[in-house]
Amino acid sequence: MLSGYEKYGRFCDAVDVFEAMPEKNVMSYNVMLSGYLGIGDFMSAWKVFDEIGERNVASWNAMINGYVKVGRMREGCELFDEMSERNEVSYMIMISGRVGVSEFEEAWRWFVDMRRRGVMPDQNVFLVVLSVVIGLDNVVTLANLVTLAMKMGYSEDVVGTVIVNAFTLEDAVALYIQVPEQTVETQTAMMIAYAQSGRIVEARKVFNDIRNPNVLSWNALLAGYMHNGMIEEAKELFKQMPTRNVASWAAMIPGVVHNGQSEESLELMAQMHRLGNIPSNSSFTSALLACANVGDVEMMQELVCFYFVVASAVDLAFVQELLERSPLLEFGESEYGVTDKSYAAARSKSCDLFRVLLDFAITLMFLMMNRAIRAAARASNLQVLKELLADCCDDILAYRDIQGATPLHAAAGKGQVEV
Repeated sequence: MLSGYEKYGRFCDAVDVFEAMPEKNVMSYNVMLSGYLGIGDFMSAWKVFDEIGERNVASWNAMINGYVKVGRMREGCELFDEMSERNEVSYMIMISGRVGVSEFEEAWRWFVDMRRRGVMPDQNVFLVVLSVVIGLDNVVTLANLVTLAMKMGYSEDVVGTVIVNAFTLEDAVALYIQVPEQTVETQTAMMIAYAQSGRIVEARKVFNDIRNPNVLSWNALLAGYMHNGMIEEAKELFKQMPTRNVASWAAMIPGVVHNGQSEESLELMAQMHRLGNIPSNSSFTSALLACANVGDVEMMQELVCFYFVVASAVDLAFVQELLERSPLLEFGESEYGVTDKSYAAARSKSCDLFRVLLDFAITLMFLMMNRAIRAAARASNLQVLKELLADCCDDILAYRDIQGATPLHAAAGKGQVEV
């Protein structure tokens, strides 16, 4: 309720609800923080911030972002220095703030600190930091950052677009020539720039000049072929690759789908699965599109469950976007089967993922609390089950499946003693 009022500009109503709440938690405080900072009321924001018993990283991020957005970098930096825990959002706020005032060296210092502390940059952070390096006008650092981005699985198209948007191709070539000793990193960056500009012949020439091309170099040329519609050349190169990583598959699977070869893309997806690789978001989305193209609804449902269960860190924003595009993906063909998304989400032990599915499903009237409780019980996800039952005033034995089985039956049948 608070989030809804704050999101849609009815902050006065949010204040009334907040003040009437008998109990408040850190999430409700954070909503109010964002609201007060959004209207520039720093005094009220500080009052709320001081009232939070146990602040989480989101509380600190909200305060810092409020100062940085209005150009008060000094106060933002002081708060940042006080943080005991930082995440990629914390660094994104600080780096973007420095870039906004053209303080590229300070922005780079924050990025170095981020990497030293083991915080992994997401794609948004990477794009901002790429602009930092361009501002520093250091081609070697730029090449190393491009390599880091590709090692982390970011799209060669994204990297190439940023480089080409920052430089003309002629400027990029001039900087490349100035490097006293070429490395595989600088050559790979140059390949990406050529391929993104449609100069695939030059990209292939640079690739041929690399003494010992690594998987990133192979991926860059592969993505270049796909970007320029050279599907057969890409297939041949893919076969020749000595090693492949998730980015290799992420270049191939969307590429063949885009070129109308949906069945072949599903064969690649199956091959990737057999080899034990977890698909990237782009591979997964393309495979779903391929299922739609060939009319295989059951495989589409199985793919969604597979992604929920095996992904080590499910991208919640991606899941939300996926559900908004295709709401019917929330329903599976059979309860507790390979196409039951609620059960798959509970098995993943990601409570945040389960909440995303549940909130979305309840909003659309697709998933009743009955099914959610029994899925959590069967999967032995105690945290989710406790939260569901806390919001439920009915007798738990009232929740039954079509055979009349209760959550107790579901848990006992799977040997979930704690449940």
